[in-house]
Amino acid sequence: MNMIKLETIILLPLFAFNVFISLKCCTVDAFSMSNEAVSITIPVEQKIRIAMNLSTDAQSNITAAYSAIEVWEDIFQYPEKQSDNKNNNIYNMQSTIQIFCKALYAASLVRIGKDDDALIVYDETLDLLEIDMNLGMWIDVKIGKGESLQRLMKYEEAQKEFLQVCSMGHDQKIVPIGKKQSQCACKAALCSLRLGNLQTAETILNEFQRERVDQDKDSTVAGMLGAVQLEMKYRFGNYSGSFNESMKLLEFASLSDEASPVYKWFYALMSKNESHVHGDVKVPPLFENQIKGNREQYLQIAAINQSPYDDVLMQVLDDKVLLHDLLSNHSKNDFWPIGFVLPREKNAFKQHYSKCNNINDRINPEKKWIIKRPCGYGSHGNKIVSFSQAIKEADLQSDQGNILCQKLIQSPLCYEDKRFSIRVYVICFSREKEISVYLCSSGLMKLALSRDDDFKNENDAYMTNSGRVEGDGATQYDFIFMKKFIDEKYVDGSYDTMWDLVRESVSHLMTDLCGLQSFFPEELTSRSKLFGSVPKILGFDYIIDQSLKPWLMEVNRFPGLESRGGNDARVKAEVVNLAWNIASKREFIDNSGSELDDNNFETLSIRLKHP
Repeated sequence: MNMIKLETIILLPLFAFNVFISLKCCTVDAFSMSNEAVSITIPVEQKIRIAMNLSTDAQSNITAAYSAIEVWEDIFQYPEKQSDNKNNNIYNMQSTIQIFCKALYAASLVRIGKDDDALIVYDETLDLLEIDMNLGMWIDVKIGKGESLQRLMKYEEAQKEFLQVCSMGHDQKIVPIGKKQSQCACKAALCSLRLGNLQTAETILNEFQRERVDQDKDSTVAGMLGAVQLEMKYRFGNYSGSFNESMKLLEFASLSDEASPVYKWFYALMSKNESHVHGDVKVPPLFENQIKGNREQYLQIAAINQSPYDDVLMQVLDDKVLLHDLLSNHSKNDFWPIGFVLPREKNAFKQHYSKCNNINDRINPEKKWIIKRPCGYGSHGNKIVSFSQAIKEADLQSDQGNILCQKLIQSPLCYEDKRFSIRVYVICFSREKEISVYLCSSGLMKLALSRDDDFKNENDAYMTNSGRVEGDGATQYDFIFMKKFIDEKYVDGSYDTMWDLVRESVSHLMTDLCGLQSFFPEELTSRSKLFGSVPKILGFDYIIDQSLKPWLMEVNRFPGLESRGGNDARVKAEVVNLAWNIASKREFIDNSGSELDDNNFETLSIRLKHP
């Protein structure tokens, strides 16, 4: 029996699963059932059907993802806890069914940011595939595992997964597999670029490109190879190819509808910069101020923010422990909440608690701390804890690396009795020893799901999960609304006072980040006009307290720029348009069309001062 490939699974067509299971029970409302009811009263075939429905909904509804995981966990409980009825035990079903279900289980875990747990499930799936091999499924699971490792910033391990897919024999007749091998070559090269290793990235892409005949060459591989080679030329002065060959690769990618539009940008920029090109070279039409009304074009441009061409130093912003280490050593960074890296600073944490908490706090301990995993997104993996719970977490982490434990903001500014965070967008260009920073005036005010005094739903009261779409309980407003709210609650000008502190905190953080360049080899941090021409959009998340002081919660290196609702869509479109309008003015100043509105951003130029 042929196995269903994971690209089909991702779409989750329910009819496909009927190949394996003849469902005997009627449809059940999974949302209304407790986990206990699922365990006791429902046959395993029906549990699987419920989990599939929830996994389908999870693609656009994160609440469904949490519910799906509960059902999958019940289905995959330890064999000794399974029903005595062999027909009601998934471990007695065909391995193909187990593989199919575990792949869905892992996808649901990824959806809520539990990549660590997903890796365990991916490895279990690969073990099953060793017994019952299916090439298409094996490739998809390896890609899924590699992507989870990528999100955890374990780039060397992720690269190994992708290269294993690339190293398989290539059969031109199996088009989907060949396409996925091309994707894996790019992902493996991306891992090298994240680590600042252009030479390895160029080697991976060059070898993969050489193995393909002309009609089988992939436009994304070609564009990436051409861009990396030209960056090496301008950064180091030499590389394995020639300028004309690299430009042909870029041109090939720029003419393809399948490759990222960043290669249209690179090709136009390189054509403009080379003296042998005569006549004006204009901004590629796609990057002119035309993307607001075209969702497909908008998504193409927004996706460039995920590209591998940003500054290696930005990794420090992505890792909450590294960010804490960067900010906690300077008194000027008092916008960063007090925190401790556990278990590394467990003793200092205990001393702080003993000194700063009175006897009533110890008798009636409140949950005043938040645990943050080093790599996470959308508040997933965060946990509200008491002091004693934080110590237990530290003990559990002794063999698993460090976590960040920060004190919660105890008197946050609330709107309609709900906490909210603000997403501030920052646009950066890194080139040589300078980071040009543009602070956007457009942003989002993101409300928690539950009231601040809802102690039964602490995570919903404290977290402002951006992964939830508008209409799934999440509410977002723009900064125009927030300014009106703050000025009316306090006095006119209060919002501007708060914004001055936001500006100051962004400037301090980016200055500290730029200062790290002196601790890295120059070949890792120097960037030419090619890679340095691409805008990097960062998302700074703050909580505002009742004194209108903004507290930085985290920095998102890859903020979600896909639209999730009305205010969300409009604000993100404004930010993406602004980023590329600034880039166009910087690189095509004589040819770009629209003028920039200075009311939409502020400029902060930050240079590294050599010791």
